[in-house]
Amino acid sequence: MTDLRGKDTQIFGGDETQMSDTINLKPITALAVTILLVVPAVSFSRENSLRGGLSVSLDNDNRSYDIGSDDYRRLGLSPMIEFKSLSEKDSYTLRAVPGIKYDLLDSGSDWDANLNVAAERFITKSWQLGFADNYLKSDSQNTNSTLGVNPATPPDPGVVPSTAPQLSENRYRTRYSLNSMNLFSKYIYRENSLFQLGFGYDALRNDNAILSGEDDYDRYTTSLRNEHRYDPRWRSTVELQYIRGNFTPTETTVTTVPTIASSSGDLKEYRLLFELDNQSIIHNPLSLSYNYSDTLYDETDLNDTAIHQMRFTWKRDFSPHLYTRLGIGPSYEKTEGRSANWGENGIAEVNYTLERGFVNFKIEKAYDVDNFSGSNEGGVVDSWNSSLSGSYQLKQALNLTGYLAYIYEDRQQAVILQNSGATAQLDTYQDKQYIAGTTLNYKFWQFYNASIAYTYTKYNSDVAADYDDHRILLTLSWEKEFFRW
Repeated sequence: MTDLRGKDTQIFGGDETQMSDTINLKPITALAVTILLVVPAVSFSRENSLRGGLSVSLDNDNRSYDIGSDDYRRLGLSPMIEFKSLSEKDSYTLRAVPGIKYDLLDSGSDWDANLNVAAERFITKSWQLGFADNYLKSDSQNTNSTLGVNPATPPDPGVVPSTAPQLSENRYRTRYSLNSMNLFSKYIYRENSLFQLGFGYDALRNDNAILSGEDDYDRYTTSLRNEHRYDPRWRSTVELQYIRGNFTPTETTVTTVPTIASSSGDLKEYRLLFELDNQSIIHNPLSLSYNYSDTLYDETDLNDTAIHQMRFTWKRDFSPHLYTRLGIGPSYEKTEGRSANWGENGIAEVNYTLERGFVNFKIEKAYDVDNFSGSNEGGVVDSWNSSLSGSYQLKQALNLTGYLAYIYEDRQQAVILQNSGATAQLDTYQDKQYIAGTTLNYKFWQFYNASIAYTYTKYNSDVAADYDDHRILLTLSWEKEFFRW
């Protein structure tokens, strides 16, 4: 594909100038593919399966601004094919979901794609290699969720959150391609104890960055993680990350996004996580965590940022159906050119599991940096995120999920404020988001699934255009396992 500068760029390679100051992932990828996919595994039995499917969807989206509105109404058709191969020592997955969308308003069409390859293999009893790559071609606003509606299973506090970039819903329906590649090497040196080395590469390419005002980027990640079990009561986790971000800046007159006052957002991020868990008190696990992040920008007109956060968390398991979490701690944030900011972070959560569903309520406050959302917004974020979610199985084949959320963000960024002239300034502004969503899902005739989902989003910002967004998605799908051998 060709970017806006007329240079050839590749999904897996990126610009050669961008690769010069980052790790070269090509030989690593080649090595992973060779070990995981080429080396035969004939000394142990395998189980293979081939699945296929087809889905038809009607996506109706309306976003209203003070200055006008955007309407989106498309009919989609997406076949699916998936091959899986499993054994005691390895697993391989190939999945392809191409698609075509027909625009019912403008009588045009676009091709979508969601292609995934993943492989994991135990080289020895203790040493495991893994590789995954996902290529997405779409106009969906968010790569992390389905219409902002919660999943049909309760959240698991023990799951390590993904560090892959998630695109902002404020992009609306601009088309893009996002390729995410990950490679890891894991060594288990004792029970519940491991070392893991990881490499990641993410490439975002917008189809029309000038029109949308959104930057392309290449994101390189190197990580080292250690999980250590001292005894049945004590456990620790340490993770180090180095992130390199290279951006292709664009200039735009679009008023629905903030104007960034920098010619380049190229940066380096250094992140450290330390967590100590204790289970001495039955049904009352305790944890102490420390998070550090340091963001260094290549451009001198952007302000480097350091964030320190510590949190003490107490989880109370009242029964197999009910748990609560309560955490609190200090935060320290220092941005170049501004006074240091002392604050707090914390979490409060209640989760109740029903026989046929769950209800979850959560409030969390935290500092972070947001530089890879695919929108013009970036820099330091001091956020309050509160949500009420739930799922209930009305009948054996009928499931209802719902989601309410309020997100408040204090953002700190060099911007040109609307109606303030062209003088750039490092300023703090606020974003507020109200989200309500529900999905009704019905399974019938063994292989068929029908769903209707609705999401409402209200967005208010000091620097970007406010909007109200209504989205309805109707989906009818069929999926079946063809062969197993």
